[in-house]
Amino acid sequence: PASLVLSARARRGMESEPQTISVKNTGDGHLNILGITIEPAREGAHFSVAGPEVYPVAVPPGGRIELIVKYIALDPRHHDAVLVIESDDTDTPHLRVGLTGRVLEVCVRAQPSAVDLGAVALGVQNAQFEVRIVNCGDVPTTIQTIMVEGDEGFRWSTVDGEDLIGRVVQRGDALPIIVTYNNSSLAPDDLAFGTLWITFMEALSEPVSIHLNVRG
Repeated sequence: PASLVLSARARRGMESEPQTISVKNTGDGHLNILGITIEPAREGAHFSVAGPEVYPVAVPPGGRIELIVKYIALDPRHHDAVLVIESDDTDTPHLRVGLTGRVLEVCVRAQPSAVDLGAVALGVQNAQFEVRIVNCGDVPTTIQTIMVEGDEGFRWSTVDGEDLIGRVVQRGDALPIIVTYNNSSLAPDDLAFGTLWITFMEALSEPVSIHLNVRG
C-alpha cells in the first residue's frame, strides 16, 4: 500500500493490530533491498517494523519480502511518518510508504443531554420522551447500569421492553431510551429534578448523564 493508518487502544504503550507491507520484485533481475528507515527520525519510537534481520536482502524475480508494521501509542496524539524502503531499483531507489498512527477514541454521548418534560398534572403520567445513547467513538461499549437519581416519579424504559444491561452498543449506533414522569405528589408549579445515569463496563468509557426536570 502507499499508506497505512494504524490505530491502538487508548492506553499508554499499547500497540495497534499489525499490518503488512509486501515489497515485490516485478523485474527480471534480482532486487537488493538495502535497508529501511522511518522519517522523521523523531517519530521512530511510535512505529515498529519487523522484517529481515540483516540487510541487504536479495529478492529474486517474482519474489517478495514482507514488513510487519505496528503503531505504539506512547501518547494520545496522532503521529505521521514515512517508511522509506531503500533498494538498488533504478526507477524507485527510495520507496516511500506513509504511516499514520492514531489512538482509538472512546466516545459515548446522550442526545439530548437534558430533558424538560413540561407540566404534568397530579395523578397523571406524561407522554413519552425519547432520548438516545450514541456511540460516537471507534470501539464498541457495553452498558453496565441504567438508573435514575432524584425524584422517584421519573421512570425509564425501552422501546421494545428489551433488557439493556449487557447490551453492546456498536460504533455509530444510537440506542433509544424512553423517559416518563408519574406525578403522584407534585403540586401545581412545583418543580422536580432527576438524572438518568448510564454506566459502561469498559474502564475507558465515562458514565453518561441526562438531566431531567418537570413541573407540576
